[in-house]
Amino acid sequence: MTVDARNLRTYYYFPENSLLVQNNFGSREGLVLDTLSNSGLLITNLYFIDGESALLMWDAGGGRVFRYDLETRRLDRLDNSYSFRAFYGHADLVFPDDYRIYAYGGYGEFTRKNILIYYNQTNQEWVDIPIFGDVPTSYYYGDFEFDSEREVILFVQYQEQEVVTYELSTIDWKWTKLGVFEVSSDVFHLDRFSGINRFDPVTGLMHIYWEYFYDSQTNTVRKYELREGEFTTVENLRQVAYDSVENRWVGLADLKGEGLLLSLLPFSLDLPDGTPRNYTVIEPKTERSPINTYFFVLFLVVPGFVLVVLWGVQRLRKRREFPVPSTGFIELQTGQVVVHCQGRRVVFSEELDYSFWEYVHELSAQDIQSCDLKEFDQQVLPTLSNESQYSTSRKKLLDHINAKLKVEFVQVRRSELDRRYRKIVFDHALIRS
Repeated sequence: MTVDARNLRTYYYFPENSLLVQNNFGSREGLVLDTLSNSGLLITNLYFIDGESALLMWDAGGGRVFRYDLETRRLDRLDNSYSFRAFYGHADLVFPDDYRIYAYGGYGEFTRKNILIYYNQTNQEWVDIPIFGDVPTSYYYGDFEFDSEREVILFVQYQEQEVVTYELSTIDWKWTKLGVFEVSSDVFHLDRFSGINRFDPVTGLMHIYWEYFYDSQTNTVRKYELREGEFTTVENLRQVAYDSVENRWVGLADLKGEGLLLSLLPFSLDLPDGTPRNYTVIEPKTERSPINTYFFVLFLVVPGFVLVVLWGVQRLRKRREFPVPSTGFIELQTGQVVVHCQGRRVVFSEELDYSFWEYVHELSAQDIQSCDLKEFDQQVLPTLSNESQYSTSRKKLLDHINAKLKVEFVQVRRSELDRRYRKIVFDHALIRS
């Protein structure tokens, strides 16, 4: 779904019947623009290109990119890529002048992502951008916007009843965490929509949810009083787009008594007489001061670290004497491992088996479902002399594990971004069932 805030229109693509639909302001009936059954489109993100009267469309999981001309009803494919199916729910940022698309996060291919990729029309491919700094967690959703005044990308992430704000430098791609804000609404489970400009570059305001706006100029969150006047009929203000030409906001609202039908609601953050609407300022949560942090590290962390080291030494000495705590489906016992797989109890007793399941146990506890080949070799396999020996030993071990479990629990797969890169993927659901 995407919004044409200037002309008060929304556009939807329904993959189940291949219909591209336009909804106009004040109308309860959608206008079917086209049936794209021969296009091969899947679940698709949309972005309305204002200056071209066109839609930019790309696979919701990342990959293929299309342009749909709203005047000629023509759909053209722009990329030389393929459907990744690996970045569903990603944050997106579109630069319509050259069809650049930045995508961060999302899920698919058994993992959640905290990587940044972007599409450019010059190469007609998606590429991975190396990032560093305060990289946001891969667990939560978020929204991108571009601050043209400072030439940085703003990112707002929704974590249960907290909003975490970041900025991403477009020079060196360093993430910087700006603040954590407590809000009264649970913003984690909200429906997110792609293709919406939520940012006013003049005031620095970015819409978050309902009456909450992030003020990037002061690094605070504003909670506006939006429950009266034109908002008395609003049940839920899901998303808000900004129209820079009319200098107004356009909300996607659930109206009372209208069920799940979304309606467009133009509004201003100023009252009809020109005075600003009332709002409450929410400051970021305070961080620990450097002095307090120093004493915390000195008196708590250092002794704790010593205890952990001593415990680790003792654990290495008595690794086979005492069982490691179980996850419930992987039991690391004395001299053997018991794995519960689809109602069966499978016992592994070889030394290499123990190393494998101990590593899988650690990954599973962190909900990690894949790893790099070299990391796997270093953590699980004994020291060997060359890559060929590692490859042979790895394949033999994985085949042995799958054969005993009688399911394809562990596989070597190619990366969804770079087909030359391979990784090991674990299907934890098979042994959790």
